[in-house]
Amino acid sequence: MNETTGALPSGERRFVVERFEGDLAVLILQDGRGLDVPREWVPAEAGEGDRLVAEAHAAGEGPVQVRFVLDREASEAARREVREQLERLRRRGK
Repeated sequence: MNETTGALPSGERRFVVERFEGDLAVLILQDGRGLDVPREWVPAEAGEGDRLVAEAHAAGEGPVQVRFVLDREASEAARREVREQLERLRRRGK
């Protein structure tokens, strides 16, 4: 997110919920940079590791409004990939 204008750069519309710290949600951009946002901006059902999509809405010449939406399909795919990787590691260890 451009800190001066609040605009979302192209390609930076997907985030991972890294963790929650008090009233903040720590989100990670695709390039690994972190972004701290108020926890209330993140869907209540989102948890650590979930994928979010930022939807930007411009209302004429006014400020751009951004809302974070839980990407359930991407979140489940990521969890499935982690489970599969752990299973492969367990099999190697036997």
